[in-house]
Amino acid sequence: MLIICLNLLDSEEEKTKFEELYYTYRNLMFFAANELLTDEWMAEDAVQEALIRIAKNFHKVGEIKCHQTKNFVVIIVKNVSLTMLRKEKALVGDSIIEQMELVDMDDTAFDLYNYKKLAKQILDLPETYRYVIYLRCVYEYKVDEIAGLLGLTTNVVKKRLQRGKAYLRKQIEDECE
Repeated sequence: MLIICLNLLDSEEEKTKFEELYYTYRNLMFFAANELLTDEWMAEDAVQEALIRIAKNFHKVGEIKCHQTKNFVVIIVKNVSLTMLRKEKALVGDSIIEQMELVDMDDTAFDLYNYKKLAKQILDLPETYRYVIYLRCVYEYKVDEIAGLLGLTTNVVKKRLQRGKAYLRKQIEDECE
């Protein structure tokens, strides 16, 4: 598996850095996937798929042994695992979301809100919204990059961002009342 991912990278420096990521986080990734999938074989597949996605977007990874990278790899493997569960159970929620129209949102409430409270509320969001908002706001990924990392369409990512922001806005408004 490692060899496949290394072949996706260009320079020796990136390959060395990816190896470090692999050996640092592979067990954590397996644990996170297995926790959701409860099947070791499926968890292995999820880790492999997540590693391939990470390798394809490896230019965005900064320091390997840091909290941000640790969160990043867990987000990716959990999303891959959830996608596998959806496929296995033939759940169809994303196709409905894709068909809904997109609405522009005013973000001024977020600009004025205390950062720490907002960060905590992002972490308290349902996983569906938490990952896309976290990747967008913390890692500053573009919508199409998030879609590629999470195996979603850009329309699904846009809708999840919209709904996540609306959910956060409602929490903020409720708290201010």
